[in-house]
Amino acid sequence: MSFILHSMAAGLSIALGGYAYLSVESRYLGALLFSVGLYVVCQYRIPLYTGRIAYLGRPGGYKAARLMQMLLFNLIGAAAVGLLFVPTAAGQDVTALMANKLSSPLQSAFIRGLMCGMLVFLAVDIASRFQDPFGRYLGILLGVPAFILAGFEHCIADMFYLAAAWKMGLPFEAAPQLLFLLTVILGNSAGALLLNLLMPQPVKEGGKE
Repeated sequence: MSFILHSMAAGLSIALGGYAYLSVESRYLGALLFSVGLYVVCQYRIPLYTGRIAYLGRPGGYKAARLMQMLLFNLIGAAAVGLLFVPTAAGQDVTALMANKLSSPLQSAFIRGLMCGMLVFLAVDIASRFQDPFGRYLGILLGVPAFILAGFEHCIADMFYLAAAWKMGLPFEAAPQLLFLLTVILGNSAGALLLNLLMPQPVKEGGKE
């Protein structure tokens, strides 16, 4: 039960970062504020799919079935925040934001998801390897604004945006909206797995690189 609740909390945390992003007019300030979501995930070590999928098949990594369960409850947590969304006067239009995402070709959504998966992997992996507070969270403070400002796609954040857009009047269209989310999930997964495969792995004491 705790795994389910913690997975929902991770999705909720990312959604709160997305909410902060939408609540300010400046994309640059919003991108920085979005970092709070991944910061909370790493600080409390709660299970976020996009932060854990890279370690599939690695020692200490989650198995595929557990990752799918994690993803489901991440999405539920993010959607719950979206359905409670109340826009701010100076904020961005989430309906227009989501409509723009959904209008892009699926191959474009996949590539943007791929790049986001790489950046999230780097942010999480750096946070797990460094001991000093500055180095530990520098990856988050650089990586998260980078993927936001570049327009990359994060599946949990997109679930929040989609639910918030429903709340604000965007029609529910199962096929294109779920296909978009699935495409981003595949992109996030592929990007994280690929970059982890290419990166040097931590060296155990007494071992060789």
